[in-house]
Amino acid sequence: MRIHFTNSLSHRSDSISVPVARAADDAKAGTGKVHLSLDDPCLVLGEGTKFLEELKPKMQIMLSKVVNSSVAEVTQVISDTQLRIKTEFHSDTEKCTKLVQEKAEEAKSQGIDGLAFKKLPYVDQNEMYQHVYQRLHEGGCIAIYPEGKHSLQSAAY
Repeated sequence: MRIHFTNSLSHRSDSISVPVARAADDAKAGTGKVHLSLDDPCLVLGEGTKFLEELKPKMQIMLSKVVNSSVAEVTQVISDTQLRIKTEFHSDTEKCTKLVQEKAEEAKSQGIDGLAFKKLPYVDQNEMYQHVYQRLHEGGCIAIYPEGKHSLQSAAY
């Protein structure tokens, strides 16, 4: 039943596709290595970084898998080696400040200046939400598929 529903929903002549951009799809490696200030978990310090060139407010900085791919939003780029984040680094389930500090110290003890990071662009989802609201206002419906799925697969929410 579920397969029939999702397949028939996606093939209706009045169905529309609303693209959803994800910042992680456009992630690019950042220059240098990073670690956190011991006094302020929202102050990111860089070694060999180019924060002024590579990051802007509203962009995100994502750390490696060794710290659960922790992510934080950039609020201020202070210099090439200092930036401020909105909240402490976190993964899907928890704050990761202590883990980030531990792994950065571990890297330092091995002669590495900090942790690798990726820069994620800011993605404005206003257009996507406008399409969704318009569809609902017209009396239509929307189907939401899990990340990485599409309308020909059986799982829809």
